[in-house]
Amino acid sequence: MKTLKHFVFRLFVTFIVLTTICDWAIFAQSGIYVGGHFRRERSHTITDLKASGFKYVILFNINVETNGDLTTDGEMICTNGNYVFGNVEPNYVSDVTALKTGTTSINRVESCIGGWGNHSYANIKSLVNSQGTGTGSILYRNFKALKNAIASMDAIDNDDEETYDVNSSTSFHVMLADIGYKSTLAPYMNKSFWQSLATNVNNQRGGAVDRIYLQCYDGGAGNNPCDWNINNITMHTGGLSYGDLNAIVNQMTSAKNNCGSKGGFFWVYNDNNINLNDLASRVNNIFAGSCTPSTITSYLQINGGAWQNISTGSLAAGGKILLGPQPTDGTWNWTGPNNFTSSSREITIANIQTNQAGNYIGSYTNTSGCISKVTFSISVCIPSVITPYLQINGGAWQSTTSANLATGSNLILGPQPIDGTWKWTGPNSYTSSSREITISNIQPAQFGNYVGLYTNTSGCNSSVTFAIGQTKSAQISSNNDNAILGDIVIFPNPATDKVTIANVPANTIITVSNLSGQTILRTQSSDNKGDAIVDVSELKADTYLIKIGDSKTIKLLKK
Repeated sequence: MKTLKHFVFRLFVTFIVLTTICDWAIFAQSGIYVGGHFRRERSHTITDLKASGFKYVILFNINVETNGDLTTDGEMICTNGNYVFGNVEPNYVSDVTALKTGTTSINRVESCIGGWGNHSYANIKSLVNSQGTGTGSILYRNFKALKNAIASMDAIDNDDEETYDVNSSTSFHVMLADIGYKSTLAPYMNKSFWQSLATNVNNQRGGAVDRIYLQCYDGGAGNNPCDWNINNITMHTGGLSYGDLNAIVNQMTSAKNNCGSKGGFFWVYNDNNINLNDLASRVNNIFAGSCTPSTITSYLQINGGAWQNISTGSLAAGGKILLGPQPTDGTWNWTGPNNFTSSSREITIANIQTNQAGNYIGSYTNTSGCISKVTFSISVCIPSVITPYLQINGGAWQSTTSANLATGSNLILGPQPIDGTWKWTGPNSYTSSSREITISNIQPAQFGNYVGLYTNTSGCNSSVTFAIGQTKSAQISSNNDNAILGDIVIFPNPATDKVTIANVPANTIITVSNLSGQTILRTQSSDNKGDAIVDVSELKADTYLIKIGDSKTIKLLKK
């Protein structure tokens, strides 16, 4: 681009917005290069651009210096992998971000590198040859810092007008794709270079080069748009904002009707004498209805699970959700709760909190420039704390999740809260939808883990597991109503007052407990192996367990 490029410009900005509202500008694709006027007159330029009707803007210009620094008008943007432009332009990030937020016609922001007399691509060639474009290279680090600082910047516009080196330019734009930028090409001559560049980049990163901005003015005044269809990449034709507007309209109309041009742009908005609305309306009138919005397929993933073809999701606070709609080409812009923005197709929200719940709106611009939108509705809840309670054989409620009991016992599990809903699973194909569950006359097949899934009134899930074990019973002899375990014999059994335990090892601890595991009495045998006498006269009539030492247990029936 020539003429005004002979002057020293401050940073320029470009925007594209494509909407799907039903009016004359639905599918029109119109853009404008924006000079340092954007910053100098920021009190009105941002508002004017948003209300202009233009769909995209291109920031002119970023210079790549010999050491890899990014500058504009002598001011540092990025150096040594850090964004530092805020030191001199503290409002710049918020101003660029504002272009695509709120009520606006703009849905795409680009920044241009190059132009007449600009040596950036010669410097890029030298840096690529010496450092490459890996994550440790200065080019990668500085453009990554720029993307991190201004996430709403969608693309880098290549206006190389002097170097035309295919290999280094290919490496550079593949790197930009890996960082998250689309690439656009702004040729006015040397078609073979642009053809090779677009082919090489898109072969390595499909869809990375998604637009051709053909200069049909100054050095490119003699260009025939029909000669510049490159690999079916969307082409826009450009004219001068201070040129013969009627001639430009005729040229753009011819390019649309005869050469497949999908949009138009102007060079340049750099003073208050430009009527933005008039320029935008001329282009929009030409290209209205020239593209078809794409169908968006919704996909989300919760906590690392399977991808689901849905647009609503619910998860607990602290969880992780990924939104990954398709198509995968084109460009994406997101807005959401808590001032969320992103320009990636797939977005991740880790350790999600309640203030991040709500609608996440993705705006997709396809390679023809048409916009489609998708809304994901995400709810975030706080899981309830479950308090476990169980009751054995009508005894007191116990706040525990484990118990051992004998076959034939009665068990009630009654965790809280009492609102919400409960679902149970357990041994022997057990299921229930009651909060409080009862297992009467429990049998061996019913011992194991009972898992209660609780859903609170906010839809959040919590779970509790009760581990119910079986107490080992003694072997009961059928002879003489005595209980026999190895060489130890208890008699009489049943008993009314005293029980004799024969052949007890010396100094052995003897405990008597009920079927709930509660110790009733405890004694110790004598210093010598022999008989031990246990007085059970004070015990109520019931079944008890007598444990001898560490492992031997015998069932006793007290009359």
